[in-house]
Amino acid sequence: MLSSTTAKSNQAPIFVVGVPRSGTTLLAAMLAAHSRLSCGPESHFFNQTPSRDFEALCHPRPWPLPALEYLDSINILGKTVTATYGISREDIDRYLRTRSPSVPAILESLTEQYMRQVGKQRWIEKTPGHCLCVQTIRQYFPTSPIIRIVRDPRDVALSLQKQSWGPTSFIESIWKWRAFEALCGDFFRTDPYAFTLRYEDLLVSPEAKLREVCAAIGETFELGMLNTSQSVLHVNKTNAACQVKAGTPVDASRIEAWKQCLTDGDNRLFEALLGNHLRTYGYSCRDDFEGFLRVYPASQSRHYWHVLEGFVSRGFRLWSKDPRETPTISVYLGQPDSEGWLHGDRLTRLLKAAALSLDLWRSRVSGRRVCWFTEGARKTSGLCARLLYLGLNRVSTSSGMPEGTTR
Repeated sequence: MLSSTTAKSNQAPIFVVGVPRSGTTLLAAMLAAHSRLSCGPESHFFNQTPSRDFEALCHPRPWPLPALEYLDSINILGKTVTATYGISREDIDRYLRTRSPSVPAILESLTEQYMRQVGKQRWIEKTPGHCLCVQTIRQYFPTSPIIRIVRDPRDVALSLQKQSWGPTSFIESIWKWRAFEALCGDFFRTDPYAFTLRYEDLLVSPEAKLREVCAAIGETFELGMLNTSQSVLHVNKTNAACQVKAGTPVDASRIEAWKQCLTDGDNRLFEALLGNHLRTYGYSCRDDFEGFLRVYPASQSRHYWHVLEGFVSRGFRLWSKDPRETPTISVYLGQPDSEGWLHGDRLTRLLKAAALSLDLWRSRVSGRRVCWFTEGARKTSGLCARLLYLGLNRVSTSSGMPEGTTR
């Protein structure tokens, strides 16, 4: 699945992103096998500092010292990013002194110099975590193609748990995947230079999918892109064991490994929490749930998982089939005056509180079950919180709660 507007050939650099263990190394190695395209190791350039702080690196008077210090601060497996790229601090300094102070110049002191070293004409940067920084990338590289590769989150979870740095449980893998999707999903659905490619499609039809990618980024497909044995050595300069397979011939047997490895209960957990996303990206998901459990605020789901897992075990899903679907049960989590309930100025908060109160009233009239869970003593602060507090106390009930939970 590759979506894009009609691509125009250009020289804008390319970014490859995705949830870790989704196939970013394979895709980057395939692209780097192109005669015009280079891709060095992960830079982690954009996920090392808040976007608002980047401009502080570009004041003209001390330039390029802040930029040099920033690059020195990026540590990848015990080495600075400049050392990983094999570019000396002196060469970075010399390069930056020829450029006007800017954020792109700092990154290009790595990527462009590396591109020249390997004799290519257009550079690629691949860091999976940059999937969380796509808005910042777009700010500084307005026409750059940003290619996201997605993989069935169940296979992502299995792969993540094999890594020493990965989540320790499937539920943690789910929260990680959901966080990535929440922060960048809309971007890839709306940005004219952003593309999404499925890992599974790349394994099944590598040439056809690479032709689509090349058309999207304005390059001509080359048959040599199917041989990553040498290009992976540039992408995987840290010799990470988890990236070695990207240099071997594509193996479609990696697809749907979860069917042999996950228990039915584990798969049910994925479907209950990620079923809407599984469907969006064309992955299998059964449709035999008891109903839809609406959670507010959704941002508290992870913190209150000890509560929600009881509902999931009884067959409820935490996503709606469409925006008009009526929830079977509404669950409210945390204190109305905090924990992500209300945001914005006073008027915005008041309108939100009124809308929530109206929904609580509708729940009571329709007989729809409402549950409210919070930790510690219930308290209120401010008009909006008191309005919600009254509504929740009037409507919420223990009816339909999983055994062993309290409100």
